[in-house]
Order: sequence, then C-alpha cells, then structure tokens
Amino acid sequence: MDNKIIERKTKEDLPIRPEEEYAIFFIDKDFGLNCEKKQLFINNALKKIKYVCIYGDKEMTVVEALKKDGRFVDDLVSFYLEDIDKKEQTYECMMKIKFLHGKKFKICMRRGESGKLQGTPGAKGSDNLQETPGAHQKGVSVIRAGERTNDDNTEEIRQILCDQFPQLRALMEERVRQRPFEELLELKKENFGKIQQSFSKVHRVRELLKLSKSVCKIVVYDICVGTGFVLFDDLILTNAHLFDKVQPENDVQVFALFDFELPQPETDYCGFSCEKEFIDIDKELDYAVLKLCPRGKRSKSQSKKSVEIPPGLLKKFGPVPENGEACIIGHPQGDIKKMDPTCIIEEEERIKEINEHVSQYKDNVFIIQSVEHELKNQGIENILKDGAEADKHVTCNTFMYHGSSGSPVFDQSCQVFGLHTAEFTYTWPKGSGESVIEYALPLLHIFNKFVSNLREKNNKTLLARITEEAKGNQHLKNVLDLRPTPDPTPEPVHTN
Repeated sequence: MDNKIIERKTKEDLPIRPEEEYAIFFIDKDFGLNCEKKQLFINNALKKIKYVCIYGDKEMTVVEALKKDGRFVDDLVSFYLEDIDKKEQTYECMMKIKFLHGKKFKICMRRGESGKLQGTPGAKGSDNLQETPGAHQKGVSVIRAGERTNDDNTEEIRQILCDQFPQLRALMEERVRQRPFEELLELKKENFGKIQQSFSKVHRVRELLKLSKSVCKIVVYDICVGTGFVLFDDLILTNAHLFDKVQPENDVQVFALFDFELPQPETDYCGFSCEKEFIDIDKELDYAVLKLCPRGKRSKSQSKKSVEIPPGLLKKFGPVPENGEACIIGHPQGDIKKMDPTCIIEEEERIKEINEHVSQYKDNVFIIQSVEHELKNQGIENILKDGAEADKHVTCNTFMYHGSSGSPVFDQSCQVFGLHTAEFTYTWPKGSGESVIEYALPLLHIFNKFVSNLREKNNKTLLARITEEAKGNQHLKNVLDLRPTPDPTPEPVHTN
C-alpha cells in the first residue's frame, strides 16, 4: 500500500462551520405509504436500527441530503416525507432541509409513482459495500464477523476493514470523477458559514444589542403595525406604506413603542405618541419621517419621570455591501423585538433563489404558472438582474416580514445600510402569503432624497442639525456636499 498516496492532503481543506448552519432530521427504516417491497438502503444491516440520522447544510434539498449521506440507493429521487408526529404534514423531496430540523419522517410515494426505488442489493450501480472484493475475499462481512461470536474478534474485523479499504477508496474516487465539473467548482466557490460568522461574535452581538435600543414598534392605531427606528433626536424613520390606509380626514393616532422585548404580560415598554404631521414622506422611495411628542411613559410605571428617547442611527448609515452578511432587527407580526442574521442575495443570484422556492411545485404546471403570474403582477422582474429597479433593492431571505417593515438592516461592521421594506409573495395554493424573497431599500438613497426634500422646503434649521449629526460619517457628508444649503429663512414644515 502506497502510504504517500494515502496520506496526501487535498489542496484546500473544507471549512469547519458552526452547528447553526446544519439541519438534522431522521428517516424511519420502515416503509411509508406505497413503498412496500421497495429498497431504500444500500446495506441491509441498517434495517436493525429504527431511525437513520441525516444531516447537511440547511440549504440542501432532501434529495441532495440523502444522496450525500451515501446510505440510500442512488435511484431515490421521487418521493415525499410524512411527519411521524404529525401525519397530516408532508414535505416534497425538493424541500430544503432547514424546514425539517429535529423531525422524524417516513419515506412515502404517491399511488402509481415508481419513485425509482427499484435499486436492490447487489444490482449493478447500487454500489453495495457487501459486493466489494475485499469483503468477499474474507468470505464474511464486517457485520457478520461481529455477530458470529462473542469472542474478541477485533483483529479479524480490523483485517476485513483493511482489505476493503482499497476498493472503497477507488469507489469514492470514481463517484467524484462522475460528478459534473461545474458542480464541483460551484461547491468550491460556495462560502459556507457566511451567515452568523460575524454576528455570532460576542462584541458584534453586544454592539447590535446596544443599537437595537433605537428600534421601535410602530402602531398605526386600528390600521396596522410596523417597525421604525430613531433617526436622530426625536425623529423616527419607517416605511410610508404603513400609512396607505390612513385617510386625510381621519384623526389617526400613531405610537412608537421602545423596549418591546419581553412577552406579555412581562413587557414593560416605553411609549411615545407621534405628531400628526409628517416631517417628510415619500411614496416612491417608501419612507416616512415622523416626530415624536416630547413626553413618553412606561407601560408599567406610575412615575411621571420623563423617558429619554434612545440615540439615533443616522451616524451609523453606510453603503450597501456587494454581498455577505446582514442582520435585521424588528417586530415581525407586531411581536416582541427579534433579530435575524441573514445573507444578501446578489442580483445575479435572485432568479436562482426564486426558482428554488417555486420548484417545490414542479410536479404541477398549473400551480407554477399561477405563482409566476402572481409574482409578475407584483413587478418581481424589475428587481432581477438588469431589471429597472435591480440596484434600488437589497434582497435577502428572512422570516422578518408582516410587521417588520421599517426595520434597520445592519452589515457585519454594524453599520446600518437598509430599510427593510417588503417581500414578493403568492397566496395560492396554500391560501396564505408565501414569501419567495424579501428586500430592503438602501438608506443612503433615502437620506439623499430626504435632504433634497428639505432643501426644496427651505428647512435650513433641520438641515443644519443633520449636518451636525453627520460629522465623522463621510458617506453622509458626500450626500450633503452635493449642493449647498439654501439661505432663505426657514419656514414651518407641514407635510401630510
């Protein structure tokens, strides 16, 4: 045996990733619906255990995870999983395994579908280890050697394993050679572990928690809830679409709730009402700037002591990263404040991400067409590569929607670069809004428009305050230096 070849290292070691990036689920060895007399496993010895533990990257599909596991027949490509604890819940084989974490399933097939489960031990192409020459040279498998006697047979088992090693190694090398070069190249290029590498570092978590004090729950009374954050002083930035249903003739109250972090009834939030007139609102860029009334109060305090507004985030504004990590902090579903580390989906990757989501319906052309039609009506083509608004959106995958509009989006340096705004959804066939991709709006674009609007309104006082707040931030200074602040005496701002 050539030790030099055996001990040769690969050119590039695979990275060790944190456990949060993996999903683990379990497959019952017993057959599910319509799978009787079908072969699932390469090795019959697995029938002696109850569950097979499967793990892999969260973004893998079920099919990919089973194939990479290596214990299932290669032809296992068309099936679905039945949740053992909730039998009414099923998952298609193209579902990403991040949705299966910690659950137990049976492999099932629909009536009339072969599922290509016809692989049998010893059949050509099944890669059954019981067929390897090393095992037959000894005339006994490792399992049988272990079961044959209660005596100490460690040396015999070791010898059998040594005999099988050359054939096993050759088999694995052959499998690698059979994989398309493009697929192997893509695996090399993938930067697994991007998400949460930085945001799991203690000093960054501590900084984000500090900055999150500026994030608040926005309540448009009797209409909707959302998220916002302190811009500077007593100004709040949020999305304009929260006020779409507000009629000019209606006297609607708007509240900003800070420290809404613990479940009821423990939550002791700090509440401010907002003045009725906007400082600025822009439907095109979907942002609104509100002014807080001077006095706030704690929900559980009878004290008349004044409550301070948290520091603003304007000083932390920065450009959109080309790619990499992001973190959203907000109030999804109007719930307590939550944090979601995620990754930016680059322009050229957006169509791939959308297609992967829709592929769960690949067996039903009618559903696919309905979903695509609904997404096109929302203008999803505009945000795809070379689309009219592709560079005006920052896309990601996150659970932060339905109430988290207006959340700040941070990069790995804890600069805030985006205003989390909305998602592209479809309602059929599940009857509820399913999001395929979420997006934020670049904050420097919003800041540029905000400054431009203030200049048009000759609000020199507020512009001077912004200039003072922007000191030390070159990104903001570049926007402010585009043209000089006008000289006329400032007039009161009445925006509605």
